[in-house]
Amino acid sequence: MTKFFVYNVQLLPTSTKVEDVGPAGYKRLFSLLRETNRKHRKEQTLPLFHFKLSADTFFGPAEFNFGAGFVSGNFIKYTRTNIVSDINRGKAVYVNKTRATTVSRQANIPFLFDSKHHYLAIEGDVVLSPAIMIKALHGFFKEAMSNSFPAHELHINLLSAQEDIEQVLNSATAFKKITLDVTFQNGGHNTQEFLADLRESRTQKLHVEASGGDGKIAKMPDFLSSMVRAAALVGTLHMTYYVSSTAKKQTYNSLNSPLTFIVRRSANDDDASYLKRVKTKLLRATNKAEIDATESKIDISAAEPDE
Repeated sequence: MTKFFVYNVQLLPTSTKVEDVGPAGYKRLFSLLRETNRKHRKEQTLPLFHFKLSADTFFGPAEFNFGAGFVSGNFIKYTRTNIVSDINRGKAVYVNKTRATTVSRQANIPFLFDSKHHYLAIEGDVVLSPAIMIKALHGFFKEAMSNSFPAHELHINLLSAQEDIEQVLNSATAFKKITLDVTFQNGGHNTQEFLADLRESRTQKLHVEASGGDGKIAKMPDFLSSMVRAAALVGTLHMTYYVSSTAKKQTYNSLNSPLTFIVRRSANDDDASYLKRVKTKLLRATNKAEIDATESKIDISAAEPDE
């Protein structure tokens, strides 16, 4: 059973004279990432490119497969070691005296990227926190991009579960503080009017902070609720609020509320059949997320359970 987290990877044009990169551009981005990884592997410098999680543990791209509308493959998480010891005798049985990267543990982490809608699904269960994953991905793509997309800016955010946002909006009796950061949605996605305005004006970042000051926000303004819902797709959101049953402040953080889907792999599955199910689940989850984010209200009870 694999739980996938979903990230929105965007190359946003910085000028009205520049268009979206489109599916071909996003595939090119992954092709550049593959070539950068190959370069570091050939030069035996992968630990310099891969994201350092601890003194000897790293995370980075490993395998890429390019298909119609999608890129699939694996990231890897590994522990580097130059000495392998016999624990019973306390003696080294292997010592690496070369420049090659030798590892004691390695785990494959599957991914699937939808190049049309630029959504990246990565196995996320106890691998990396979303905040660390975003930081790692940003580093990989920024180096891979180099000067290839000079008129576009890279944005990466975690998709958060719209049902959890609606739960807060439905249960909160007042808010203390609401903080959000959003950007516009690339391509031809259905989007709120204010996001369309951001796209047309090429506004890359919008930061909003609403506070009740010494008191409380009695009711969230309608214009702000649209932004809050949009943050599930194109940003981050933090809210402190109250519910009638307790005077204690409650906290919502979008990084702790990811949009996920689960795909189980049976013994009868080959790679093709398994990948097909991952594609179906990704498209279904992100399509629903886009619809929910643009509607004023969703029925939480109607949310489709994970398979």
